[in-house]
Amino acid sequence: QELEIGLRSIAVPITSANGSVTAALNVGVQAGHVPLSELTERILPILLEGAQELSLLTH
Repeated sequence: QELEIGLRSIAVPITSANGSVTAALNVGVQAGHVPLSELTERILPILLEGAQELSLLTH
């Protein structure tokens, strides 16, 4: 909730062939409805998988 009270978010980088970060995937949720544990246990693995697939497309 650093940017706005009530907003919770998580992001992962997308890298290019040389390893530099070119973009990011982000999910934002209402903090009162989605606990941090759900973001890290359920959403983060999905974001990481998507970022890996997108990173492979840029390699």
